[in-house]
Amino acid sequence: MNASPAAAGVVAVRHATVRYGSVAALASVTLDVSAGSVYALLGRNGAGKSSLIRCLLGQQKPESGRCFLFGKPS
Repeated sequence: MNASPAAAGVVAVRHATVRYGSVAALASVTLDVSAGSVYALLGRNGAGKSSLIRCLLGQQKPESGRCFLFGKPS
């Protein structure tokens, strides 16, 4: 894991947690995507894919943790 989000590249997620009531859609998710990489976000319904994207776009704040796009907080 990189020390600073800016060094992580295009996407950096640090210990992001999103809950809906007692259900954790994301539980301490950490992710780095560097420039030029291609990733797929796969999972069953309710796995937290949309919650993660909303956090990255700044449309939703995680309960804990941080999300960064291009080194800037989302």
